[in-house]
Amino acid sequence: RVQPGIGCFKQGVRQITIGSIPGIWEAGWKPSSNDRVMEVDPKVNDLKTVIKQLHVELTNHVSAWPFLTPVDKADAPDYYNFIKYPIDLQTIGTKVDACQYTSLQLFIADVQRMCFNCRSYNDPATEYYQCANALESFFMARVRESSRPVPHESVGFA
Repeated sequence: RVQPGIGCFKQGVRQITIGSIPGIWEAGWKPSSNDRVMEVDPKVNDLKTVIKQLHVELTNHVSAWPFLTPVDKADAPDYYNFIKYPIDLQTIGTKVDACQYTSLQLFIADVQRMCFNCRSYNDPATEYYQCANALESFFMARVRESSRPVPHESVGFA
């Protein structure tokens, strides 16, 4: 089966875990005892539940308003010429509902890409840019609270 590939590196993600590579588990890869993965807290061991909760919290955050729906071409006619991999909370929600996130890292990468896109397109003095910073800071704090790091091996480009 052909997998969609990994596009998150083009958006500034610097590393992902081996286990988050689409199709790697299906191909028979097993982590060694020296590998490390990001595991969901054992009290909440269902990945989709954690991701869905984080998505709800993001969507309800006071700084989420610029990200709730895809950017409208009428509001920013050149946006899709400049941003090659657009993403927003509505699109992320659709992916959550369709169980397209096979790891927490892939979900994190999409949220970070959304904020990266906003900061790439907008001037730092704009409210949009400031919303991206506030939302990403909130999100990463919630991710740290919702997960616990355990040994993992990551792949990426330094």
